[in-house]
Amino acid sequence: MSPPGPTPKTFPPPELFSDRSGPVPGPAAVPVRPDAPVPGHSRSIPPATGPAVFHGMNLAAESSVPPTRSCAPPPRPRRARRPAPRRGFTLLELVVVLAIIVIAAAIGAGSMQPHLPRYRMVNAAKLLRSDLRQVQELATRTGRQARLRLVAPGGSCGNTDVWGGGWVLELGDDSRLSSRWDVLPEDSLADGSDDDQSQGVVDLGADGNRPARDVCLDDWGGIAGPGSDNADAIVFDSRGFLQNPAGDLVDGYIRIPLVNQAAAREGVDDRIHVLVAATGFTRLHSRLGDEYDDVPVGDETTSTAP
Repeated sequence: MSPPGPTPKTFPPPELFSDRSGPVPGPAAVPVRPDAPVPGHSRSIPPATGPAVFHGMNLAAESSVPPTRSCAPPPRPRRARRPAPRRGFTLLELVVVLAIIVIAAAIGAGSMQPHLPRYRMVNAAKLLRSDLRQVQELATRTGRQARLRLVAPGGSCGNTDVWGGGWVLELGDDSRLSSRWDVLPEDSLADGSDDDQSQGVVDLGADGNRPARDVCLDDWGGIAGPGSDNADAIVFDSRGFLQNPAGDLVDGYIRIPLVNQAAAREGVDDRIHVLVAATGFTRLHSRLGDEYDDVPVGDETTSTAP
């Protein structure tokens, strides 16, 4: 008797498939192009002419699986980022900063103190030069004489405790021989009275309108001026030229000295001369210049002061 052979495989009848009401469970079918090449073969599978049928069952329709829901959690709403709180300064920090400022100010004030008298002297010399130019321009503009009259301080500059002095700006009533002078601003022609002198008087004294401590307007050596009643005055004619006689000029200039009394108390002769030439040109000359301080004002032939 021969041994039994392998049991043949049997398939379930088609009725079991046709009675199913739902889709066949299984993995989702991966769509494949009909004409896509099969790996390992040189030829492509010919496209099917209709739906695949197996034992009366449409595999394309039965094997389609509806899309499933995603298992990923829904995105969380973003929270608005709160601005970082501003941090203020503590009382200790403020005290430290204020202490540093006070110390720096004290050091700066101490280092600048020796230079202040010379700084004030240079400013007074520049102011005098500016007023001389103003008087010269006023004479050429009005066609009349104009003058700057010097006023001595209350004492001699040889006393180092004396400081002050000043000058007055005036406009005449004639082009060459004025008999009446009006202190600026000009107002006497309107009412016959020189009652406004607010722009024509400069006083460097302690109670003046331009106080310059330790700056003394020194003796200018005597200025006669042209004609009469022009003593101690620098007079310009209607063309802007100096009208003072030649005797008022020394080496071609009228010299008006300003002295630094703080330096004089230390035994240093520090002064600035305001020079006025016959042509009306003005310049500054420092006796010490850069040797004593860092405020240059020029020499006999040049001037670096603005």
